[in-house]
Amino acid sequence: MTEQRIGAAGNTEVPAYLTLIKLGYEVDRRIPGNDELWIAKQGQLHLVGDSPCNCSASRCCIASGVPIGMRPTMRLKRSLLVSVPDCMSERRSSLMKIVFESDTLHQSQMGSITAVVYFDFGNGLKFPAEGWNDFVAVIASWWTRAFEKIVTQHDTEKFFFMDGPYWISAVPQGKDLRLICVEDRRGRGLSCEVVTGMDDMRRELAALARRVSEACLKAGIDSPDLNALRSTLPR
Repeated sequence: MTEQRIGAAGNTEVPAYLTLIKLGYEVDRRIPGNDELWIAKQGQLHLVGDSPCNCSASRCCIASGVPIGMRPTMRLKRSLLVSVPDCMSERRSSLMKIVFESDTLHQSQMGSITAVVYFDFGNGLKFPAEGWNDFVAVIASWWTRAFEKIVTQHDTEKFFFMDGPYWISAVPQGKDLRLICVEDRRGRGLSCEVVTGMDDMRRELAALARRVSEACLKAGIDSPDLNALRSTLPR
């Protein structure tokens, strides 16, 4: 890494560098010719961008947290302009899955149905987290009905989780859906952004509702929440 005293780095480079380090990235600064590049690495994900001091505000968009989304360019902490190859964007959108682990299905004495359920966007990016346990019958019904509104009203809707301050804002963009994953906790905010196809989301939500319904039937589980979810299934 190119060495530089913090005092000389300025008030744009230091916040960007510390933010990347805090979130688990290895940062390398290189100077090919007269331009300085930053390379942030985390596993298979490599983000390459201009030095914060070289960023032009007119071509940057502000995001809170590390820009692991799918846009070709994204701004980190108002400092670092990051470029993500288009091929990575296409690969990620096609890998989106809603994970439901039927062997974790459980019904409480109050009748609530819980299980592990979360979004897996590929390349190690999961939201809220791998193994997240939530009220699966309720949120699967919520998400399906929210998606129906997106299709009919062409407006932004939210996919809420119940057991934590998490949600996904789903923004329709033609045949695509931009998913803005949010952790509503102090000091957090935007977790990531990804783009997936509308058809992909429709398929995953229908599969989730069907899998939850079948797993509950097999386990002898029934409840009003489950009936509400089954009402969303195609006739």
